[in-house]
Amino acid sequence: MCKGISAGFGCGHICAALVSSVMTLGLAFPIEDIPRLRMELLNRFHEEYGTLICPKLKAKYKCEDIVSKAAGIVDGIISQQIKAEEAKGFTNI
Repeated sequence: MCKGISAGFGCGHICAALVSSVMTLGLAFPIEDIPRLRMELLNRFHEEYGTLICPKLKAKYKCEDIVSKAAGIVDGIISQQIKAEEAKGFTNI
């Protein structure tokens, strides 16, 4: 399903691991939460790698490592969001 987004959409743009990570957040949370969560993801990823651009990432890192890091960031965001919602006494996940 997501093979078409690899290699920065085939034209060297944003890393597909980030695109699929944003898609995962979109499946897990309401639309009104996505802008904030998306920015959190992108900021954390950029802090780690210094870029969001596929060719720049691939020049220094293995794709497997990038995907693993992106998945870890998403996992952390999801866990953090669940804990915050549970503290409010509800969860919609």
